[in-house]
Amino acid sequence: MENTGTLKNRSCVLLFIIILFATLALSEAHAFEVILEGDEVVYEQKEDVAYAEGNVRLRYKDIRVYANRVVYKTMENTVEASGSGDSQVVLLQGAQELKGSSLFFDMTSGKGELHDAYGKYPAERGYVYANEGTVQTIQVSSLDEEKWLRSPVREDVIKGERVYRWQDTALTSCPGEPPHYSLVSRKIVVLPGHRAIVQKPRLYLKEHYILT
Repeated sequence: MENTGTLKNRSCVLLFIIILFATLALSEAHAFEVILEGDEVVYEQKEDVAYAEGNVRLRYKDIRVYANRVVYKTMENTVEASGSGDSQVVLLQGAQELKGSSLFFDMTSGKGELHDAYGKYPAERGYVYANEGTVQTIQVSSLDEEKWLRSPVREDVIKGERVYRWQDTALTSCPGEPPHYSLVSRKIVVLPGHRAIVQKPRLYLKEHYILT
């Protein structure tokens, strides 16, 4: 039997394979479901790796990833996604929408990192926009362990299971280009549905620096 299987438009078969290996790799209580689709999907049995190219769509829990290419390592339970040309990686979770050049996501630890990122988060009125930089994500339950915040925050005030930390980016609620104002910072922690914590922000009105 060959160690390489090529599946075109047969995502249901790949789904079965991924669920099977995920169940073998983890305990029954931690079994998960991953759906991976694309114009072409190749599963390397010897390496336990699935490759998808062209209009790739990946679904895991409430997370959706769209990319030109995805590498899913079933035993390690990690995802590497990349774009091509003007096509970028899109990461969706609820009403949050992030885009970037490449994504790494560990579905066991819940840690992820999106490069050259920008996107938007729902706020009480409209959206909050983040432009450029690198964004990391962890599960809400890992906040204390990762020490992203100086003071603890109740998990029930955060909407969803994930929080995000931006590095070297700008935050604004204005969708204009350039925005009427923006807060530029080396670190911004976004707690969806609750608040955004901006470290030592520099205030800009349009493109003009005002104060720190």
